[in-house]
Amino acid sequence: WAQLEQVLAGIGPDSLAASQQARYQLLQAQLLLANRQPEAALNILSALKAPENLADHGRDYYQLRAQAYAQAGNPLEAARQLIWLDGLLDDPAKKLDNQYRIWEQLSNLSDEALETLKTAPPPDALSGWMELVLITREFRGDRYRWSNELSRWRARYPRHAAEEALLPDLLHQVGQFAATANQIAVLLP
Repeated sequence: WAQLEQVLAGIGPDSLAASQQARYQLLQAQLLLANRQPEAALNILSALKAPENLADHGRDYYQLRAQAYAQAGNPLEAARQLIWLDGLLDDPAKKLDNQYRIWEQLSNLSDEALETLKTAPPPDALSGWMELVLITREFRGDRYRWSNELSRWRARYPRHAAEEALLPDLLHQVGQFAATANQIAVLLP
């Protein structure tokens, strides 16, 4: 990070082409996040014009914004940035990792906050994520009811991004747990 700071200090951003200036700003934001300065990083990222025109179509931009909001203690905005990032990811492993990060950020919110922040119909992607976290919290001990609620969730949020990566992985994990937990014993002294 010290080397990056020296390199960035030696570059005059005004002499750079537009795409190079954008990359310079992303590197500045990354350096600020490494130094635990999320507000300053968000200011730099806010000044970035048309992140979708970047070479990576904005993936680094949304990744850095999510990281900045998470560092600043704003899990809702961090999740929102990760949801936008999710639409830009093609690699299934990266998509699954990103969706677990969305899940993790929303899991930092209380049930009351998730209920309050959900939007009224028509359902949007963020509300779908919030409801999925709530369903899993409420029915985590009852696999049958969880499956039923999950079916209802799917009807309310058709073609939700979680259907592609996260839900199949969660269902696989629940299936593995159920297969290994056929018998439970209580050992008494």
